[in-house]
Amino acid sequence: MVHWTTAKLEYVFDNTISMGLNLFNGTRFKIFGEYYKQVNKEGSGMAIVGDDFRHYLKIHRELIWANRFAASTSFGSEKLIYYMGGTDNWISPGFNISTPIDYSQNYYFQALASNLRGFDQNIRNGNSFALVNSEIPGRCLNIF
Repeated sequence: MVHWTTAKLEYVFDNTISMGLNLFNGTRFKIFGEYYKQVNKEGSGMAIVGDDFRHYLKIHRELIWANRFAASTSFGSEKLIYYMGGTDNWISPGFNISTPIDYSQNYYFQALASNLRGFDQNIRNGNSFALVNSEIPGRCLNIF
């Protein structure tokens, strides 16, 4: 049986103003660190550090320019594997099985590193990631 002890520290800042459904204006970010240790195994341990910065800028009425920078890494005798690709809240996500996983890295846990629009999950993987997104989300217009 494996027993883990964990510690997590994070700082969250959020001054965004909701302007409607999924429409924000302002800045939000999170900086975090985590530590995992197997209680009944000598020499075990995994540390994770990361951040997620988002800035939303109102351009015109319901037109928002959304920018994001996110990064994270894991290190220690055990590691976390990140699967890059996809978007949040996919109904039917695809997973790329042709991208190899380096099993010599001693991965113990896994997580998704999204948003990478236009790519299936696991287009890239590893114990570290960094991504930048910049988009102007659109609304569907009905023209009669």
